[in-house]
Amino acid sequence: VYNVSCDQTAACPDKTTCCKTLDGGWGCCPFPNAVCCSDYRHCCPHGQKCNLEKCDTDLQSLPGLRRYLRIQRRM
Repeated sequence: VYNVSCDQTAACPDKTTCCKTLDGGWGCCPFPNAVCCSDYRHCCPHGQKCNLEKCDTDLQSLPGLRRYLRIQRRM
């Protein structure tokens, strides 16, 4: 079910997060309330920070970085 609305034309599945893509479209990060990375291609779980290859917490770096899933526009 696509209940996470990105804008009027796109939505992501439940328990995911909408993140802008480099081409100005939308991607779906497979984490709820995720942090979208500034490269417009990856995301980290909520409460973590993007770094080049990993997601950082206050205490450690974790391999939680994920690539966005492409989404189709609503009709």
